[in-house]
Amino acid sequence: MVFCAVCRRAFPLDKIEYDHHHALVHGGEHCAETNLRPLCEECHKVKTKADVQANAKVKRIIKKRDKHPRERPPLAMRRKIPSRPMR
Repeated sequence: MVFCAVCRRAFPLDKIEYDHHHALVHGGEHCAETNLRPLCEECHKVKTKADVQANAKVKRIIKKRDKHPRERPPLAMRRKIPSRPMR
């Protein structure tokens, strides 16, 4: 018997699914000792769905940022802040 790392339920060895604790698309390592953990099928589906959604959001943000880069106006066109005379 193996225990799920998320819900702590016991399940048989033939139903084991391994999951990357830190997803590879988010910079996780493909290392069995430090980044893999056993999950039951239900928890693995939920975790994978969350990873896919997070990755899609990051891609949308990057695409939007690259499509509309924020440029600063030239120095000559910037509004000058009036200063007060020293007393």
